[in-house]
Amino acid sequence: MILAVCLTLATLTTTVFAKDAETDSASLDQQLQSLKKDVLELMLRGYGTHISAERLDIALETVRRHRKSIYRKLDVSSQTDLFSLFLNAMSCMGEAAGKDPLSIYMSPR
Repeated sequence: MILAVCLTLATLTTTVFAKDAETDSASLDQQLQSLKKDVLELMLRGYGTHISAERLDIALETVRRHRKSIYRKLDVSSQTDLFSLFLNAMSCMGEAAGKDPLSIYMSPR
């Protein structure tokens, strides 16, 4: 079960962290991706914006920006939708057999 959660989280992070062509500096891109990953992890742990900002020692608006970016890239509109997507993607773990469960869940059936 823990492996399934880790694989699904890895899939979500891969989707969210697809390299943006707009970023000029690879180093800056890596820092932003790392921060976005931290924000996503706290979101999946159930933390809100204020607590996430405190834990990451960043501005509240920075957390909000990252959350909006995550929502946009995953086509969800709330933390509840994110949880739902995460849990639904986990239900495809058997079908995935080592592949991307999120892509299987999102594919037309």
